[in-house]
Amino acid sequence: MTKVIAIIHSNRYVIDLLMKEVLADLEGVQVINLLDEGIVSEIRGLQRLSPAVYRKVYDMVESATDSAAVMVLCSCSSISPVVTKLQPFFSIPILSIDGLFFREIVKKAGRLIVFGTASFVLRTVRQGLEKAARLEKKEIQVKTVLCSAMTEHISLVEYYQYLAEEIKKNLTYQDQEVFDSALLAQLSMVPALAYIPKNLKTGVQYAIPYAITNIKRVLSKLS
Repeated sequence: MTKVIAIIHSNRYVIDLLMKEVLADLEGVQVINLLDEGIVSEIRGLQRLSPAVYRKVYDMVESATDSAAVMVLCSCSSISPVVTKLQPFFSIPILSIDGLFFREIVKKAGRLIVFGTASFVLRTVRQGLEKAARLEKKEIQVKTVLCSAMTEHISLVEYYQYLAEEIKKNLTYQDQEVFDSALLAQLSMVPALAYIPKNLKTGVQYAIPYAITNIKRVLSKLS
C-alpha cells in the first residue's frame, strides 16, 4: 500500500534535489511537496523564529494531515527547532531534515566546519550540533563559515560556482586548521558540490542521506 509523505519547503530550488534522492531510495511512497517561501523572508527580516513562522509551518503540517500523509519532513534547517514544538499537536511524526544527521555526525567527528549562506541558519545548525553533542556526551568544536548569498545579476550556475570557490578556499586551508568533517548547513547549497574537486567533495556531508534513513526507520514502525 502506498504511503503518503509530505515535505515542507521554504526554498523551491531544493524540491527537485530532494525528490530525486527520496524517490530513488524509497519504494511505495507518494510525496506531497508544500512550499512557503515567505518563511525565509520572515526569518531573514527578524533573525529569529517568529509566531508567524510557527503558524505557517503548523498550517502546512495540518494540510499534510488533511491529505492523508503518514509523516511530515521539514527540509529547511532554519525551521528545524519548530518540529519539536509542533509535534505534540499532531498524531503523525514530524521529522526535521537534520535531526539524525547531527546525531550521527557528532558520534564520529569532534572538529566540524559548517558552510551556510545565512547567519541565522548557521546559528541554528551550531545549536543543533551542540545539542546532539550533549546527548552523545561528546565535546565538539564547530567553526562556521558564512558564504555571502550574492545572487543579484548572476545565474544559478554562477552562484553555485561561487559557493564552490568559497568552500574550496576553506577546505584547502587545512595546513593551519584541520577538521574531521565538513557540513553544508542548507540543502540549497548541495548543487555547488558539482564544482568541487572529487578529493575535497568526498569529505563534505549534507543531511539528505541521513533524512532518508530516518524516514525509513519511522515508516518501518508505522507498518
